[in-house]
Amino acid sequence: MDWFKKGTYLAENTNLDTLSSVENIGKYACQTVDISKTITGTPKHLQDNPDNFVLYVLSRTSDEYLTQMIITLRGELYIRSESSSGWGDWTRKLNDGEATRVSIVRWG
Repeated sequence: MDWFKKGTYLAENTNLDTLSSVENIGKYACQTVDISKTITGTPKHLQDNPDNFVLYVLSRTSDEYLTQMIITLRGELYIRSESSSGWGDWTRKLNDGEATRVSIVRWG
């Protein structure tokens, strides 16, 4: 897919909960709705309404824990952060149909 550059494609049956070390920092993509249906550790809304998405695994500067951010092709944004007790709940930042939308842009 030409909308995704310089990242890693997620394989079927990937568990996003396992992307929890600094080695996993980066950009990932779910190429198809069929693959999205098999991926675990995703937000409930995305499980119920599968879609292609980009996942960013980010480092927080204040500690050794990570943050994950998902942007779907529908423009939905989800964020969760890790703590000593594991991954927190996904928070949906944009709802389908809102005026403000997120665009997946091509990077370099």
